[in-house]
Amino acid sequence: MIADFIQFASERGLIIKSVESDRWVRVPTEDHPHKANGAYYFAGEYAHIQNWATMDKAESWQHKKDRTPVEQAALQSRMAASKKAQAESMRKAHDSASLQASILLRDATLQPHAYLARKGFPDELGFVDADGRLLIPMKDCVTDKLNGIQRIEWHSDEMKFSKKMQHGMKAKGAIFRMGSKTAFETFLVEGYATGLSVAAACRQLRLNVSVIVSFSDSNMVHVASLLKGKIFIYADNDEKSRAGEKAAIKTGMPYCMSDVVGHDANDDMVELGILHVCKKVLEVRRNGI
Repeated sequence: MIADFIQFASERGLIIKSVESDRWVRVPTEDHPHKANGAYYFAGEYAHIQNWATMDKAESWQHKKDRTPVEQAALQSRMAASKKAQAESMRKAHDSASLQASILLRDATLQPHAYLARKGFPDELGFVDADGRLLIPMKDCVTDKLNGIQRIEWHSDEMKFSKKMQHGMKAKGAIFRMGSKTAFETFLVEGYATGLSVAAACRQLRLNVSVIVSFSDSNMVHVASLLKGKIFIYADNDEKSRAGEKAAIKTGMPYCMSDVVGHDANDDMVELGILHVCKKVLEVRRNGI
């Protein structure tokens, strides 16, 4: 029974090494193996699973065995009740995250940040909290509602910046937009620094475009399906996984990416100059229009 459930979850991208019962458990996924981007609830005869990056709502599994119509109806009732309870819990978590994000952004100050300087934008202003963390607003792609924030902070012990989305927020469909929402052309990217680089190239080229940061390759595919107008993808050239290019292809939109494995648009801007990014932008527009 448990093996059947694990197989069901695996087919939907969840990585489950052991099963706990009667509570929601966060687990990694195939597309995000280093994050707890999936969850399951196992109750013996039935279970619910959800991959936050690819699923809008939980999907249910039930152990296959002979049941009378009355037993099956009772099982379906228990499944529906637990699924409804989870949906309500998630709604409250999303609302709480949205409120917390609005408070954090209200109390933050607009100022330069070391992360932005490292990425080639020393004069760029961002929301910085009292602890020196850069806060990136993440808004719903359709409604423009504030879903949460991405925090970028420096870890001196590891000598690197880390990125973390706000706990409890709805990440699917959340974006950060640069430029006019009414622009007919949109460049869709994954990361914030990548978006700044593509936006800088578009300004240099005097293009009236919107640049949208999707924060992940899987969310980029989802957001692309919701946008109107002409869409272009500036993908990350991910080493080994090729996740960025695979996502770009999955959108069905014209795309470009760095010629250097492991690079994104920001890496190219810093190492090769803004004109190199401009060239990529012009090439994909020429091929896609």
